[in-house]
Amino acid sequence: MTLTAQILSAPIINGTPTGSGVATVMLKRGTGTADYSTTSTTLTAVDSTYLAHSIVVPVGWKLIVDARGSISVSTGVASVYAAILDGGEIVNSVVNTPSAISLRTPFSVQGVIVGDNATHNIRMAFRTTNAADAAVIFNSTINAAVPTLLLTLLPAN
Repeated sequence: MTLTAQILSAPIINGTPTGSGVATVMLKRGTGTADYSTTSTTLTAVDSTYLAHSIVVPVGWKLIVDARGSISVSTGVASVYAAILDGGEIVNSVVNTPSAISLRTPFSVQGVIVGDNATHNIRMAFRTTNAADAAVIFNSTINAAVPTLLLTLLPAN
């Protein structure tokens, strides 16, 4: 750490994830190769590789999670859910009942996880209310419909 012209440069804050006390941002994106689909009536991970992340949230910090995409139902007009999971716990969810088959409806789910020095396994998840009507999250780079999971780790105030 040096002090130059009354400006502190490169401060080190011990015990913080980056050592700098500066927020860390990570963007996870769907593959863009094919839509995600499920007939599960319980929340299931959309993509355990590309739309999931494990992270330690230190005490005195918060993790803000934002999951976004477009959701629909494949064969009928059932309600579909998009959610953020932390392990098996629901952080937050939204429900959508498309008015027509394959109607692309945007969703956005946010959540905050308070630091506890534990590892949090964050996943975007979805489900349908009727196993005969699959929930679909669009995942196409051609149609600019790739789901995203934005994670921001920052000091709590």
